[in-house]
Amino acid sequence: MVDYIKHVKKAVGIHGAFYRYRRNDESLSKSYKADRFEKILVFLAELEEHIKESLNKEEYQLYFDRLTQGYARISCSQEILYAMDKKISYSTLKKRLKAICTNQMIVETLKKYPWYKLPKKQAAFAFSMKYKLYYLQKILVLLRAR
Repeated sequence: MVDYIKHVKKAVGIHGAFYRYRRNDESLSKSYKADRFEKILVFLAELEEHIKESLNKEEYQLYFDRLTQGYARISCSQEILYAMDKKISYSTLKKRLKAICTNQMIVETLKKYPWYKLPKKQAAFAFSMKYKLYYLQKILVLLRAR
């Protein structure tokens, strides 16, 4: 879809959901991949490079930052669920979460992104990432998994 952005003159949104969401715990987005976060960083860098050819930074920055913090949230959540499933120690999990939450791109995004405007659960998780509250992240993921 990103390739089409430069050809769009006008876009509109239609209120309502016109698709059915089906939860699949074996899907690519739900299954654990050890190198997922590194691949996400590569994807985001390529996406930003591609987008800035068509849009100025002010036009895409807020959306790009939301996407970035969203991918970081997913990466943290998957690390937590994997650690619980495989009985990985909290200290090892904490190191993995720290690698995500101290990544320069994530730190910069969380500094400027208005995370407090997100839906409550996402805002709480963004807060926990921004302030490196790894145990809070674990609790939030456990509550959601119930």
